[in-house]
Amino acid sequence: MVFCFFLFLCALHSKAQKPGGGLKVSGIVKDIKGKVLPGATIRVLGTKSIALSTVSGDFSLTANSGDTLEVSYVGYES
Repeated sequence: MVFCFFLFLCALHSKAQKPGGGLKVSGIVKDIKGKVLPGATIRVLGTKSIALSTVSGDFSLTANSGDTLEVSYVGYES
């Protein structure tokens, strides 16, 4: 049994910002081999904003320009 933990930090860099609500950030969470990671947790650091990736790895949330996203995934392989 092998337990895997994937942690990825990504800084958001954008010049555009929606007034009063931040930016809509969306994407697909994949591992280093390109395999989608369903059920990954995507969080905007320093806020309560959180999203979970879908079965196809898709996610969407709102963040401000300059915010940092934390993506974590705990998996099990036998």
